[in-house]
Amino acid sequence: AVVSTQSTGRLCKVGTSRSEVSEECFQRTPLEFHGSIQWVAWGANGEDWKPFAARDTNVGTLPEGSTWRVNPIPACEYGHGGFFNEDNECPDGTQFEPPYPDLKGFSITYKGLDHLFKWAVVDKVLVPRDLELGEYVLSWRWDNDQTPQIWATCSSIEITEAEEEESQRSSTCEFGRMEGVAYHGGDLNSGLNLILEKEEDCREKCLDSEKCVAYSWVHDSSAGTWFQTCWLKEEGYTVETNSAVSSGYIKDLSCNGDSGNDDGDDEGKDDGKDDGDDEGKDGEEECSYVADDDYCYHGSDLVDGRTQPQDTREECEERCDDDWRCVAYSWVDNEDLKSTEWWHSCWLKEEGYEKKEEANCASGYRKCEKKDDDDDGKDDDDDGDDDDDDGDDDDDDGD
Repeated sequence: AVVSTQSTGRLCKVGTSRSEVSEECFQRTPLEFHGSIQWVAWGANGEDWKPFAARDTNVGTLPEGSTWRVNPIPACEYGHGGFFNEDNECPDGTQFEPPYPDLKGFSITYKGLDHLFKWAVVDKVLVPRDLELGEYVLSWRWDNDQTPQIWATCSSIEITEAEEEESQRSSTCEFGRMEGVAYHGGDLNSGLNLILEKEEDCREKCLDSEKCVAYSWVHDSSAGTWFQTCWLKEEGYTVETNSAVSSGYIKDLSCNGDSGNDDGDDEGKDDGKDDGDDEGKDGEEECSYVADDDYCYHGSDLVDGRTQPQDTREECEERCDDDWRCVAYSWVDNEDLKSTEWWHSCWLKEEGYEKKEEANCASGYRKCEKKDDDDDGKDDDDDGDDDDDDGDDDDDDGD
């Protein structure tokens, strides 16, 4: 039956005898909830989770100062709570506002079990770091508001030493950081199921995931259920301005062993370098920026340039160089915009932008060429150009 109740969790360490388990033992180790969010899990395996804000209190609780949480599912209006209703629709309203329209009712009616809830409420709790290893009993207790009843259940758990999982990501992976920017799409997880107190923890989670190339972390407490959520991203995300979010991206994906061909090193992983495998290719690409003064690039924005103003054009170019996705940039230096958010805005671009002539806008695009390291005078970038100025076509295509 659903009535307005409160719940908490407590641990009792099991010694040589189970008779040591008692209410006094449980009250010595009350658990704290992790974060201020609850979930309702729908589906046969609870695979569909929806979040909502929890209602907690630590005033007048036992043990003193421990946190209790209100059962978020309201019963129907009137004293019977819905037991004598035909279903869980609550035609006369509910005893308080439900977190979602369908989360209400009594579940068990006078007709039997035909309307049992098809979902579960999920809480997360923190395991104290100073707990001794060993066997414990976990107590979960509900105290009723409507009736003089206490419901309790227990489970046996064992706390063991955490296994150190060594990340396959290189410790040399560097992140670029964007304040006031959110990445959308390309989700590897639902951030609503990954609540982390610090942005650094979210960044570490990204490093721990082989597919992760970026993250977004919500730092604004006014974001409600989204507060402190951590969203891990693979390639394919888009960038939008959002003052409640901080984001970061891996600057150079070669730290993940992802660039170029496998060059036969001992680990079978590609380090992005030409190890002399006689493929006829010379060295690495050499990239530089071609200046495009009095032109602005429109569209294909990686970020809203107003969120990351740069004092100089060179700093904007460096920002582009730090982002592996960026192929061009535009920097606004219009004196007429000095008192606006457009002044010195730095816009990073991916492929597909449109070039337009505009005064007081400085742009540039990345141009990369393969270096001729073997001085053989041959065209190393396979573009069909005559690199040795001998008048011969260097790509052997007969043209």
